[in-house]
Amino acid sequence: MHVPEQPLVEYFLRSQFGGRAVEPASIKDSIRLSENQALLAQMRSLIGKLEDLSSPEFVWPESVPATDRYWHKVAANDLLVRSNYLRQIPHAVRGLLQSFAQGRWQMFNLLARCPGAEDLCRSNPALAFALANNWSFHQPAVAQPYRSARALVFKKQVKIADWLGFSGQKSVVRVLAKIAPECLSTSRLHFLRIALQDPATVALLGHLQTMNASVLELVNFPEFRHRLTPSLLREVSELVRLDDGTAPAQHLSSDQSSFNELSSLMRDTRRMMARQPDAVHWPKQFRNIKHLQSFHDEAVEALNAGIDQLPNARFTSEPFPLPPYIGSTVIQPISTAIDLYREGQQMHHCVGIYLDDVLSGKFFAYKVTDPVRATLSICRNRDGEWVQDQAVSFANQPIPAEIQGMLYTALFAT
Repeated sequence: MHVPEQPLVEYFLRSQFGGRAVEPASIKDSIRLSENQALLAQMRSLIGKLEDLSSPEFVWPESVPATDRYWHKVAANDLLVRSNYLRQIPHAVRGLLQSFAQGRWQMFNLLARCPGAEDLCRSNPALAFALANNWSFHQPAVAQPYRSARALVFKKQVKIADWLGFSGQKSVVRVLAKIAPECLSTSRLHFLRIALQDPATVALLGHLQTMNASVLELVNFPEFRHRLTPSLLREVSELVRLDDGTAPAQHLSSDQSSFNELSSLMRDTRRMMARQPDAVHWPKQFRNIKHLQSFHDEAVEALNAGIDQLPNARFTSEPFPLPPYIGSTVIQPISTAIDLYREGQQMHHCVGIYLDDVLSGKFFAYKVTDPVRATLSICRNRDGEWVQDQAVSFANQPIPAEIQGMLYTALFAT
């Protein structure tokens, strides 16, 4: 929803030629024009408005290849179309919409059709998000959802929450107000609505200042919920601070190196708890991330130690799907169940628990032998496309970002 307030020509030139981040896929086969400051100065003198780039009379500098000219025209046209459309939206509303990662169209409709919704969006983004998607929360769904929303926005938040199926208590409303808008989705709020039926969960979340996606992941998993402590959730909620959505995440904890590592730790621990509940003497409560990590590692050892006792039928009854990418001599697809478990055993991680995801076509893993020994995995996103998942070394240790990028580039090229 971002439209630059500065002149579009200057914004475009700086992003395309001046070394700033460019829009994804705006230049595909381009040379590194950002390194050519002389060309940037020349282009500034030639372009008065972005439409110039598409004009047949426009004289491109000879140093710009034909391929680059084409993609610069595409990028300029894309910026013009978005700007002309989004400039019709008031700046304050654009700022509110930009903070949401999902459901922007529904939020746009709420803000446009329901005067007063801006105040609700600022004070309680989660409640506003649920109201904007009220057909998913109020059962039975109303025939005119935004008309109902318009009648509710000026009511007390406890009344709105009660109408949406949340407990109409001030403590629940205060918990909803803590959720960062960038992690909101209808599915997360549905699971949270169930979790907040338990007064103990409401009290647990009441200790937090903010709630991010990782907190919601933990709370929304029933088998995990009763093992959570305020100290663990506080550490999770403060692990990563997202600034304005454009800067990289700043890590505030020395216990974990990244938000993705924490997400993987929680996801894998939940899976192992569900699939081998008796393999480890799970604690009644996890005190902090380090405590959670130690039991994760113990569960990995138990999982890999029992590979030889697993029934052979498990490895022969269902063949693996063909690998989405064929790989190479140093990035080899793991094509059988026993090899998947062996990879986890050799590398001291729990890739074996993803067997069902491999068989259902949601996940695939590769054995990397050079330039580092690692396990590379890919998964399907919501659009059904294969995207990178994790690239880890021995015992889930991360590998350097440049090597990880090189490996995924090489894999996707096959």
